[in-house]
Amino acid sequence: MTLRREPIDLKLDDNHDLIIPLQRTSGPAAVRQAIDIRLGMIRGEWFADRNRGVPWFENDIVPEYQALLGQAFDEGRARHEIRKAILDAPNVNPASLVLELAYDSATRTMECAWTIDTLFGDTINGVFTREIPEEG
Repeated sequence: MTLRREPIDLKLDDNHDLIIPLQRTSGPAAVRQAIDIRLGMIRGEWFADRNRGVPWFENDIVPEYQALLGQAFDEGRARHEIRKAILDAPNVNPASLVLELAYDSATRTMECAWTIDTLFGDTINGVFTREIPEEG
């Protein structure tokens, strides 16, 4: 496969804040960062495109029946939305994506472990956890 472009992005720390002084990231590290950003974005929160992101929770853009968390957990729908978010990242091989989902109803937490090959030939992986926030 031909690379669309080598991803170059500003490097973020573990809290997804810019590192100062500014640093850049590229290659597989930039692909992983792009996936983390896409999984962390809640649909409706970005002012420039309210339809971007994962429909984690019900809000002004996401009706209750589309929200992944907050009512009965639907693994098939969660898998579809998470897969879509990961494959939206640049320079990933869609055929190589492996997802493992686990939902804990007691803690109201969903964990997603993913592995994917980049178009650079590297395999990257990560774990993403999302919990339903406490009301109040």
